[in-house]
Amino acid sequence: MKTTLTAVVTVFMSLLFLSAKQYYDNESSKESFGVVEIADVEKKILIPYRKGNLWGYSDSGKNLVLPLKYDSARHFVGKYAPVKMGEKWTFIDSAGNPQAAHQYDDISILNNEFFLVRIGTKKGKMVHGVLSSVLTSLVPVKYETVAYSEPLFHAYGYDKYHQYMNHYFTKFGGRFEHGFATYSEGLLIVQNAAYKYGAVETSGYVKIPFSYSYLSTFNLGTAVARNGEQSMLITKTNDLIWISKLGVDDITPSNALGGKNILLYDNKAKTLVLENESGQRIDLTKEKFDPIFLSGTGFKGLAYARNKKDFGLLNAEGKFTPICKVGDVTGYKAAQDGLACVSIKGLIGYIDSTGTMVIQPQFKYNPKLYNFNTDFKDGFALMNHNGKFGAIDTKGNAVVPLKYESIERAGNGLFVVKYKKKTGYVNAAGTEFWDDK
Repeated sequence: MKTTLTAVVTVFMSLLFLSAKQYYDNESSKESFGVVEIADVEKKILIPYRKGNLWGYSDSGKNLVLPLKYDSARHFVGKYAPVKMGEKWTFIDSAGNPQAAHQYDDISILNNEFFLVRIGTKKGKMVHGVLSSVLTSLVPVKYETVAYSEPLFHAYGYDKYHQYMNHYFTKFGGRFEHGFATYSEGLLIVQNAAYKYGAVETSGYVKIPFSYSYLSTFNLGTAVARNGEQSMLITKTNDLIWISKLGVDDITPSNALGGKNILLYDNKAKTLVLENESGQRIDLTKEKFDPIFLSGTGFKGLAYARNKKDFGLLNAEGKFTPICKVGDVTGYKAAQDGLACVSIKGLIGYIDSTGTMVIQPQFKYNPKLYNFNTDFKDGFALMNHNGKFGAIDTKGNAVVPLKYESIERAGNGLFVVKYKKKTGYVNAAGTEFWDDK
């Protein structure tokens, strides 16, 4: 099950609201630091810029577009950005116009797609909800906790009548009535109340009927399923690719190679056979692979495999290419954005679709950072090295220097970092958008 947890917050609600409009009027007396006139600001990326403790927005050349008058500011998601004015948060558009209808005690950004809003402070009850990038409601502001795992929000807590609420919402809007699900290649794999598995689209449309006692995640279009005493390989449209003639206790199938390739481990005979898309049947028993550790790389026809001696890559023709000694591998993941992360002796590197180590293991990663994602996205990967944070490109170059105390993605080639205990923004060229002089 692959889930990436983007945000979990526990909260309580207050009764006091500060008028953002009144505060905005008062703030007009704050000093302006030479705002640049821009004719077509909608077409420019506005970057949060900090001077001392005041925030505004600049262009990529660090020329101010919106004045330094906010107590805190976050990046734009679509047409809006959260700003703090006094004790309250609201939204502004690219012209700096505040959206007075939206006033919250905190606004944070989820997955660079949504806004997690909070009403209330630690002194009272706090509740959360989620808004879309156009400020429409995706999750009502009434839950103590909201967690996001693509593409579902899990919202729960007690209502004012002390009744427990436990609901799921899709990022496309509306409740998801099937409950907890694993997202896999555009489908949500769900177990229903009768303990049967199926797959549904985010709209709730059932794509694969709830008729299976087990359904794995998809790997490049196919998944392993069980129906009673038979194991099988099915497609995302529920077409049958392969079905076992033996019982589920006798044979363990794996879709680690993706597509219509299947690995079959005979639990009694202790044999491993590969049946590939070309119709070949290849006996891999002599390689003595551990069937538990056969897993997908995210590349079709390429799987991670290990035997008692080596860890490496197995292709759809049955060829095994060792990467390192089995005791030296400390982690590996499926590919994102064309590169797969592999950790050897605690050093992170990356392989491509041919199995070539295109970025040699060199980044000393802190294994305690369980939720820190080093996958590539939009040509960059966040990185931790010797306790410091930055970002690398697909050649392994540190485009954002590995010197910061923390780092998060902010979209549009921007990153939110913490440096000397202060928050600021950096772009993929390493330019820092703040001035502490």
